[in-house]
Amino acid sequence: RIDISEAEAVEYKIVSHLGKVVKQGQVISGSAIDLRGHPDGMYFMQVWSEERLLGSQRVLLLAR
Repeated sequence: RIDISEAEAVEYKIVSHLGKVVKQGQVISGSAIDLRGHPDGMYFMQVWSEERLLGSQRVLLLAR
């Protein structure tokens, strides 16, 4: 789960370490992106607003 703190709706992409987009969509402030069901590993999250990259973050998924 990744929490989004932007005040407006933003687009996101979750990309595997191989460059494959595994999830994408739009979220609003206070929402979360649920990554359950994806294999353990390293992913990268990109957050976009109005065709402008707001940031990128490395995400590590580990089984609990």
